[in-house]
Amino acid sequence: MFTIVETPLYIKMVDSLLTKEEQGELHTMISQNPDIGDVVPKSGGVRKVRFARQGVVKAVVLE
Repeated sequence: MFTIVETPLYIKMVDSLLTKEEQGELHTMISQNPDIGDVVPKSGGVRKVRFARQGVVKAVVLE
């Protein structure tokens, strides 16, 4: 089992980027697919995924 950790920057910005429903969908997607996305080089394991929302694609970085 994995724990999803929200960084202070994510917490500060998420409500202006995603609805509560979209936040839940993102958490579900990550928890069901913990290896999703590409590892950002020289990041120590941070992953970057694309999350489609209401016809818009946003980049989301995961640690």
